[in-house]
Amino acid sequence: MPLPQLWAAAFFFMMVLLAIDSEFGTIEACVGPLQDYPFFQRIRKEVLCLIMCVVLCLLGLPMCTQSGIYVFVLWDTFSVALPLLFIGVAECIVVAWFYDLEKFCEDIEYMTGSQPNIYWKLCWKFVSPTLVTVILVASLVKQCLSPAEYSAYEGCDPLNPTSSHLWTRDVPFSWWAQIVGAVMVMLPVVPMPILAIWHLVSKRFLERVSEDNCVA
Repeated sequence: MPLPQLWAAAFFFMMVLLAIDSEFGTIEACVGPLQDYPFFQRIRKEVLCLIMCVVLCLLGLPMCTQSGIYVFVLWDTFSVALPLLFIGVAECIVVAWFYDLEKFCEDIEYMTGSQPNIYWKLCWKFVSPTLVTVILVASLVKQCLSPAEYSAYEGCDPLNPTSSHLWTRDVPFSWWAQIVGAVMVMLPVVPMPILAIWHLVSKRFLERVSEDNCVA
């Protein structure tokens, strides 16, 4: 291909633009929920985005070290799949069964002018919770039966560098990494039942106080 240097530079420029475009969604997903709290509402959005970028940059620096692949695989293994599955199951159940699916469809009708058809209602109430729960249980069983592993670099045979010997081998994470991984899984999951119980208890307490005041 003619002008290989030009196409190489264009390719890496495209990769930079793709990374920046992906970062927009990540930053908005982090900044949006924070701005729901009064404390963060006093901070300008540009400053809050800058703080979030700096924090994420600092969190990513250990992944650029010599043992960075160990940290990266640890984060990628424990902080993504299981927490997202837990949150997905909770969202499906809460919206379809606790909040009430018909109320949710009425909200959609209020925003769009039409209600979802029966296909979407069946998926939201039965199909999606069932499938996500099955995937979650299968992931938990797999995680319990076979401990998480990472690819450790071994190198090639200096006497025969073209041999078919693998340069890496799968090694289980150490015990402390397993504990860190369990904490990473529980951090986004544990607050959900705690806040739900707290909200339910506080609501019933306020209702009881209101009834006592009415009787008095």
